[in-house]
Amino acid sequence: MNHPHLPLPKTRLALAAAALMAGASLATPVLAKASAGGEFLVNTFVTNSQASPAIALDTDGDFVLVWSSAAQPSGDSNIYAQRYNTAGVAQGAEFLVNTSALTTTQNNPAVAMDADGDFVVSWQSSGQDDPASAVGSGVYAQRYNAAGVAQGGEFRVNSVTTGSQQAPAIGMDADGDFVVSWQSTGQDDPAAAGATGVYAQRYNAAGVAQGSEFRVNTFTTGSQNNTAIALDADGDFVVIWQSFGQDEPAQANFGGIYAQRYNAAGVAQGGEFRVNTVTTNSQTLPAIALDADGDFVVSWQSIGQDGGGTGVYAQRYNAAGVAQGSEFRVNSFTTNAQSNTTIALDADGDFVVSWQSNGQDEPAQATLSGIYAQRYNAAGVAQGSEFQVNTFVTRTQSFPAIALDADGDFVVSWQSTGQDDPAGSTTATGIYAQRYQADTLTPSLTVSTSGAATNTTPVAGGPGGTYRFNAQFCNNTALTMTGLSSKTLTLTNGNNLLNRTRDALAAPGAAAIPAGGVGSEKDLTAANGYADLALTNGECVTVPYQIGLTNRNQFNFTIRIRGDNGQ
Repeated sequence: MNHPHLPLPKTRLALAAAALMAGASLATPVLAKASAGGEFLVNTFVTNSQASPAIALDTDGDFVLVWSSAAQPSGDSNIYAQRYNTAGVAQGAEFLVNTSALTTTQNNPAVAMDADGDFVVSWQSSGQDDPASAVGSGVYAQRYNAAGVAQGGEFRVNSVTTGSQQAPAIGMDADGDFVVSWQSTGQDDPAAAGATGVYAQRYNAAGVAQGSEFRVNTFTTGSQNNTAIALDADGDFVVIWQSFGQDEPAQANFGGIYAQRYNAAGVAQGGEFRVNTVTTNSQTLPAIALDADGDFVVSWQSIGQDGGGTGVYAQRYNAAGVAQGSEFRVNSFTTNAQSNTTIALDADGDFVVSWQSNGQDEPAQATLSGIYAQRYNAAGVAQGSEFQVNTFVTRTQSFPAIALDADGDFVVSWQSTGQDDPAGSTTATGIYAQRYQADTLTPSLTVSTSGAATNTTPVAGGPGGTYRFNAQFCNNTALTMTGLSSKTLTLTNGNNLLNRTRDALAAPGAAAIPAGGVGSEKDLTAANGYADLALTNGECVTVPYQIGLTNRNQFNFTIRIRGDNGQ
């Protein structure tokens, strides 16, 4: 029997069933926004400040958090990390990532993880790649296996060491190949003192550089910086950044969001393109995430667009880089500023955007911020309302980071002021996180053998006949499920899906109906022969299927029912 592990979105009910000639049953998750325990302190060392968190998850939900820690064990700041399993249990103790330059400043960490849990941490290091320049910085990285064991030593990423190379971002594909991007001062436009450009370097899973570092931005006037990067499962990637004076040439101090697509070999796909549609004032601090197929979403902050200070906006794209719909506002609360956005997608393209919002969790304190998030399905439809992530609301919670696993479970992390060391400085920060994971559900599946294989005329491609059965899916959660749809995921042995739901039966010998083939999805609505459904606890829906057989003895057939749960 075929029992696949399915990448199912957290915001949807998802029931899968594998049917044999004699019938079958299967339990699989129903995905809802449900916090898994309370927020928790990540850093063990609480003296001084721990700041700038970054996070990455593997396919199963194991995750690693990284941050910079002041004066631990010495110097200005160093990079630390903590591993967790999918249940949120710390794996070992927090550990020091950088092994060199312990007396200077290492900050702005980034992290990426492959499907198996191997990960790479990158950061900027002051005075290490150019000791003659105490104020200059370079980009370094360290590889780890899934057990948290360092693979080789830390290594410098940037080849050009003149000026400063800062603010790295990193993305990794399912196999562990990775790309680091960063901003470099004075490299793409030497005549413009202090101006920055965006550069990147590709690596294979063994940490071997693939080719040389390369410039990402084509437009080099002014500064291009605050880069972000993401890879799909195959290694195709997209780099984004903010560019000043490009979308509004008369306003050299105004930023816009730009992007460049690449295939897995590092070949640019088309030219750089502007992401934001509204160009008034500044659009800055972009974030990006890709799903397994290469569809991607970009988010950013925009000044004055939502009527408040800054607001959070986003734009969806398919894998070919074609915009899907228009840019849209993410935050519902528009008073004061919503900023420092971050975004993550699951394997199916469902996504979550997180940001910090001023004066929302403490209305009397307009300058203090809290962490909020909003979930979307793969079509860009908001799932429920924006929600507060942090429980502790005293002082400021800021700079969120987020990551999703293949099933849509996610973790949000942030830095919180004055929370982890109440006896210490009220301005010191610590790293906190909150997990969200799936509820579970056991669907029932009934297979009707009445009329099975009664049509014996061969279907296209073989002498199998036709098999009919009914799959019954029941809502065993306390939530009401609406907007149900049926999707056929797999059908083995070369068999054809002739129809499903209440399509007119295909004539014996016909090929598969294109609209009802494997991989297609159909809404269970009145227009398709169903009353519009709202399944409460204990209610069921029966979906009839007809399979054209090329092998009458056995086949594996995996189907899924999904629906919104309103959470």
